[in-house]
Amino acid sequence: MLENAHQPVYFKGRKADEDEEAYIRRRQFENAELHRWKLKMRLKREKFEAYESQKAKKIASLKTLRRQKSDALQTWLFRQFVMQNGRGEKQDLIEIFQKCQLSGTIDSTSNSKNTLPPAGTGECCEPKLLQYAFKHGLIPISMAMFWWGKSLRGEVRHHLGCYPACHGKCKPLLHWMLQGIEVAPNALEEERHHSLETIYDDEDICVVNKPAGMLAVPGKSQQENVYNLIRQRYPDTTGPLIAHRLDMATSGLMVVAKSMQAYLNLQAQFAKRQISKRYVAILSKPLTQATGKISLPLRPDLMDRPRQIVDWQHGKAATTHFERIDSYRVALYPLTGRTHQLRVHCAHRDGLNNPIKGDDLYGQHANRLYLHAERLVFKHPSTGRRMVFSIPAPF
Repeated sequence: MLENAHQPVYFKGRKADEDEEAYIRRRQFENAELHRWKLKMRLKREKFEAYESQKAKKIASLKTLRRQKSDALQTWLFRQFVMQNGRGEKQDLIEIFQKCQLSGTIDSTSNSKNTLPPAGTGECCEPKLLQYAFKHGLIPISMAMFWWGKSLRGEVRHHLGCYPACHGKCKPLLHWMLQGIEVAPNALEEERHHSLETIYDDEDICVVNKPAGMLAVPGKSQQENVYNLIRQRYPDTTGPLIAHRLDMATSGLMVVAKSMQAYLNLQAQFAKRQISKRYVAILSKPLTQATGKISLPLRPDLMDRPRQIVDWQHGKAATTHFERIDSYRVALYPLTGRTHQLRVHCAHRDGLNNPIKGDDLYGQHANRLYLHAERLVFKHPSTGRRMVFSIPAPF
């Protein structure tokens, strides 16, 4: 290509005319060559794109075939698992899970995209022990599952700690297998009557002291919950009411919005981390560290809700500050509001490695979970006045 080809070129005389003709021919050749190269590259690109599309279709076809073969194999395997329950009835895993789906026993959030049982269903120790007992005419009296050895990296398990069956695989299966034998009532499903103490009340908000064992919002059962009780007390309230939540097992302070405007204001304060909360907890063993910060990202255990696990790749950031009050008692300051954040941060081996007393999900069962929201500070949604509420832990 000629340098400075974009600038005008002037020629004089016969020699100049010849040079001008040569220049024009050169430009014409270069333009034609450029078009030929563009066409050549376009044809190559189209050929590559066609090849890529063909391979992508083949890969998608192979994935579909693999999924179909995998589902067929899983179906065959689950048909071989013929289980027996306390009534002497026999059904395979697919039939059992189909019944559980119809009855609502299965958590729809953990198995909503698949009609087959999760992989590995029927391989756990509880259904195998029950199966052996029923086949040999034995009467199960009591059973418990405990963990042996070190915890997995993301989960919270402690050596010799007892844990409930997982919700995704074992719960539906055990629900069917235990039919026909006498079982203790589920304490979580028993009807309980709690009093909801009001700490503060005005036309915009109310602050309540939620007792341990009460839900913040309605669940699958008909248990009492803060939302329904507030609706009953203040029938003229509007909006979602519940600006934040406490776990069912946690007691302490909650602020409730009586209007949509108040709700949006409180939600904005939570989002901007302008609301401070202090929890107090009793741990399972003495704590030596005076203060510190725990940062462990959390996400739901999809096969065992509502349990949470630590996941550095897909988990949401969660941060907690802590201060030792005495050997077993600790103050917790969550900077984020993830589900079970304080419970996992205390129990996980990369956190305090010290479960909260009475935590039946991440530690050992007791008469209650020893976790209480004792202090709550925020700005009033209408006046902007700083509101500070404190209520001591009942333990």
